Amino acid sequence: MTGPVAGGGAAGHFAFDPDELRSIIQEWMILVDSYRDDARRAEALTKVQGPGDEGASSSLAAAANRSGSELLKSLQKEREYCDSQIARFQHALNQYLGVDDANAQVIAHQLPDAGTGQRSGAL
Repeated sequence: MTGPVAGGGAAGHFAFDPDELRSIIQEWMILVDSYRDDARRAEALTKVQGPGDEGASSSLAAAANRSGSELLKSLQKEREYCDSQIARFQHALNQYLGVDDANAQVIAHQLPDAGTGQRSGAL
């Protein structure tokens, strides 16, 4: 797959072969999993309780919970961005291979991954 690259000089091109595209997709999927794990761990930051039963403790807990909620929102946005990149690279791979996207997704979700036995979302 080749395409133009914006830069400071004459227009360039980039090129990926199918194996490189698959590798890039896999790296994005690993990043999605990492953000998902981070969000699971960060969930506790939305349930902070103050150490005492007075205004300072409850104010501190409320601020920590807001911060935890904002962290979860940020992690969600990052996962969504990664998912969009996965879709773009998968689309590019499908085009390179001459595969209809709809058919490729149906097949990808039906076939188990050779290494894990689990179903994979990418070719």
